[in-house]
Amino acid sequence: MSELDSQSLGVKEQFAQQPRGVLTMFVVQLFSVMGYAYVYALLLLLAVRVFGFGDHQAFELTGAFNALNFATSIFGGYLAGRFLGYRFSTGVGLFVAAVALVILLLPHHLALYWGLSFLVCAEGMLIPSLFVLLGRLYPQNDPRRLSGFMLIYVGINVGAFLAEASSGAISHQLGYGYAFFLGALFMLVALFVFLLQHRLFNGAGFAPRFAKQRPEAIKRSRLTGMCWLLISLPVLALMLHFAVLTHFFLMALGVAAVLFVLHLARLEGEMYRKRLYAFVLLLLISFVFLVFYMLIPSVLVLFTVRNVNHVIFGMRVHTTSFLALNPFFVVILGMLLVLFYLPRLRRNFRQSLPLKFTLACFLMALSYFVLVVGIQLANVKTGLVSPWWVVGSYFLQTLAELFVVPTSFAMIGELVPIRLEGLLMGIWLFLTGVASSTAVVCSGLIRMPAHITTPSITNDLYNQAFLIYGSVIIVMALASALLIPFLQKLLRDPSTA
Repeated sequence: MSELDSQSLGVKEQFAQQPRGVLTMFVVQLFSVMGYAYVYALLLLLAVRVFGFGDHQAFELTGAFNALNFATSIFGGYLAGRFLGYRFSTGVGLFVAAVALVILLLPHHLALYWGLSFLVCAEGMLIPSLFVLLGRLYPQNDPRRLSGFMLIYVGINVGAFLAEASSGAISHQLGYGYAFFLGALFMLVALFVFLLQHRLFNGAGFAPRFAKQRPEAIKRSRLTGMCWLLISLPVLALMLHFAVLTHFFLMALGVAAVLFVLHLARLEGEMYRKRLYAFVLLLLISFVFLVFYMLIPSVLVLFTVRNVNHVIFGMRVHTTSFLALNPFFVVILGMLLVLFYLPRLRRNFRQSLPLKFTLACFLMALSYFVLVVGIQLANVKTGLVSPWWVVGSYFLQTLAELFVVPTSFAMIGELVPIRLEGLLMGIWLFLTGVASSTAVVCSGLIRMPAHITTPSITNDLYNQAFLIYGSVIIVMALASALLIPFLQKLLRDPSTA
């Protein structure tokens, strides 16, 4: 079937055209993300309301949690490929994540840090393992690969939407513990589905070196991997506890990672050297974009809690339900991409990369300027901002996200040598975590006076911060626009040069 013909396929037909195992991966990702999303949506409010953290201390913990979720992908991917195997690592990761959510049921500071460390460790194994298993279902140059990854990306956001939309009502009516208990059940459902269908990933579940080992050697290898896994848990708990040091440590490693990629580029031939230089520039543009995208679960959540009217069409909407707008818009816009625009995305892919990243920056800046306008038009008596400005901001952020995140995953396979693909995928995920740490520094622009949460007073502080955020991204967008011709020259196919 040609790429153009795929435009007319519905969702059911899209799955039917995919390799066996993609539907299983869709279900596993959906339920596992639901379990994780309860923590993602509620962590900031849990830290402030239950554990008594100050705003910035809560930002630091949330930022460290988000940063380590991405940063540990390198370590988790190494454990899976070197010791555990991707299939075994997926099963272990789902089980450890379920244990993490059970630990978070305990209302104690130690349980908070240990539960989060278990969850970070689990996600560090799950993210690379699941995507490697998915990628290995496709032969080389399979035209279904991009649509398959987009379908899984949509499934991830369906899970996130369902969890984030329900988390506010569950935590408000029943308590935070019930949300985490439900998350643990969803993790176990994902584990059950994966174990039921694990034979679909027989050939994909092992690194190449495992095929030459005897069962006894594989057991020893897995035991070694599990030992490293246990060692990492207290280390991660300490990194979450000392969040400020963790952020500076990750930012320093981020600089080293970029310099390392530049070093790798110098060792390549002319074509890949130019592409890797372009990759670094696009990496830096996406990094700035992601810094301000990562402010959503911290600054924007507390702004919504304190300064936004929660009544829409006569119904009160919980704060975490606003977070669900992002995956909701991803599902809608993502399915439109899968059903109608995917073939067009495949044409001239490399040359269109700089334009996509530039548009994403402009859209992200606009999402913050929309909030500035909303604050200026806030209710005179209460100081509360209309919720529709927040809805509009989330829509623009999501549209910007779709220009960067799926494109970045596909970009790596297009621009880098095959032997460096896994390494540079890990570095991109790691720098996403570094962006979360940098976002914590940016959140310091908003320093609320102690015990003052009156919207008419705090609106000015949020207005100033959002204006600065939007202005910084506009500068990045303009710089990116000026670099488009240069980047397109670096990305040009030598045969057309």
